[in-house]
Amino acid sequence: MMNLALYRQSIQGGNMNPFEKLKKCLLEKVRKDKNIRVVEDCALSLFKDGCFEHCADLENWWHQDPFSGSYVCPYPKSLFEKFPNEVYSSTLFYFHDVIIDCSGQEVTEYINLRK
Repeated sequence: MMNLALYRQSIQGGNMNPFEKLKKCLLEKVRKDKNIRVVEDCALSLFKDGCFEHCADLENWWHQDPFSGSYVCPYPKSLFEKFPNEVYSSTLFYFHDVIIDCSGQEVTEYINLRK
């Protein structure tokens, strides 16, 4: 669990240091024979509030220097059907390997945007 406000304020100020510290902490605490699963909603919070560039910056940061594990990004599909969100959705989909809906089905129309 983490204080979302601290991370949100830092990325809006262009400061990724709290995220770097979080990554370092996660890597130090996990056993070597286990993977890490990160479920984060900071990007979702930024996206909901229309801070699209900060959201994309955060998504990009997660993928620049990945660690062993998985990232779960809980974006509701309904967010992508509203203006201006749908304009920015292809930027977010670019960063994800798999997109699924709430029933667990793969949503291929978004993955095709990467090709």
